[in-house]
Order: sequence, then C-alpha cells, then structure tokens
Amino acid sequence: MGICFEEDRNNLTTIFQNKLNTSGFKFSKNYSLTKLFNCENEIFSWNENGLPNDDISIENAIITLNSDRTCYLIDPQYQAKDWLINQLNIKPEYIFDKPEGDLYLRGVEQAIINGETILVNDTTGNIDPLLDNIIDKNIYKKYEKQHN
Repeated sequence: MGICFEEDRNNLTTIFQNKLNTSGFKFSKNYSLTKLFNCENEIFSWNENGLPNDDISIENAIITLNSDRTCYLIDPQYQAKDWLINQLNIKPEYIFDKPEGDLYLRGVEQAIINGETILVNDTTGNIDPLLDNIIDKNIYKKYEKQHN
C-alpha cells in the first residue's frame, strides 16, 4: 500500500475490509494504520523531526520504517528527505545528491562498513547498479578471525 496514492490506498483498504467481512473475520469499522500501530508518542517524535502531521505522511512513515524492502520516495517538496535525515540521523557524508564518482563509491563503501544509512537523491529513475545488492539486501558481514 505504500506506493499508492491516497485514494487508491483507501480503495484497497475497503476491498481488504470487504474480504475480511465476507470471510467472517471481525474488525473495527474505523480501521486506521496509525491506530493499528498505536504509536502516538513515536508520531509526535516524527513530527518534531519534520514529518508533516497529515494521515498520508504518517502512514507513509509507518510503512517506510517498518518495511523489509528498500523504500523509494517521490518527494518533490523534500519533506520526507528532511524528516528521514533527522529521524535516522543520517550523517552529511552519507547523503549523495549526485550518485557518481570516486567520492560516492568510497562513501557508500564506508557507510556499509560502518552500518550507516545512506540517502541517494535525484536518481531520475535510474538506480546505480552499484546499489542493486544494497537495495536487495544482499550484503553479508565478513568476520575476520581474531588471533590472541
């Protein structure tokens, strides 16, 4: 549901509720993703970090932070970008406006080594193949043997 427009998301919720109803499941008629996660204190913190206080922004934040998949955000007003930077405490050296060149490659490598979050802006629909394994979460920690 995260990639849907608000109207589409509402329609999907209605379809889901109808399926539950016809299957005999009981559920609240006033379904709300924010009520489901019951995270008012967390939402307050998100708002303090710059997330707008509207339902769609809050639902998107819940989906983004709880998703097992890498999230792609279309953010023409940079509200989500600013919120993510504050919320996840993304360091300036791991924010890439132009994903190209040696500095970018070294920065991504250092972020992976240090377990840091990266933010790549303005991909114009083309994702750098370097990021494929990161996006797919095909990264494994390599342990070195310690000699005493």
